Amino acid sequence: MMSPVFSRKLPGLMPGARRFAGGFTVIELMLAVVILAIIVALGAPGLMSFVTQSRMTGQINDILADVSLARNEAASRGVRVAICASNNSTTATPTCSGTDWNAGRIVFVDVDGSGQRNTAANSTELLLKTSPALTGGSTIAVTLSTGGSSTTGPAMIQFRPYGGMATNGQTTLAGSSTILSKAVFTLCPVNTGKDGRVMTIAMTGRPVISRVGC
Repeated sequence: MMSPVFSRKLPGLMPGARRFAGGFTVIELMLAVVILAIIVALGAPGLMSFVTQSRMTGQINDILADVSLARNEAASRGVRVAICASNNSTTATPTCSGTDWNAGRIVFVDVDGSGQRNTAANSTELLLKTSPALTGGSTIAVTLSTGGSSTTGPAMIQFRPYGGMATNGQTTLAGSSTILSKAVFTLCPVNTGKDGRVMTIAMTGRPVISRVGC
């Protein structure tokens, strides 16, 4: 004899009612998308500015690290050490090539003080550090300050064992005939109207970093 079939009612439901799965309606989803788009639109400029300023800080700190390395190594080794622009800094034998600091940099022991790295097999002009080209559309300009005016800077700066910038005749930077009071590295982002960074190197070799409008 077959057992009778019993129907079990779900709690909370009226007889004949259907249970529907929870979820969002199309209108609710569209409203959520609109709100998200507004939030992104409001936050995007601030995020881009944060990214740009973070890049400026990182890049000027990299340049400062190169300058500090050159100065410290000059003192510890007792010889001149140079930092120069290099458009082949990522090659096997990088040299001071070109005048564009945006293309890359190298730091090397400048034993003979020529401002050019000797890459011969028996050379003692050791390569200390290489830096690739700037990224993110950033640009850097190097100028020499002569007190009342500025001129385009050289593609190379040297440091003497006592820590000061190397000079010719005690008054001019190596490779230049301009009477010098300081060298200035100005780093700017790709977007104009934004803050960049400036590093000023006094004749004593001491670098100072500050913000600058670009």
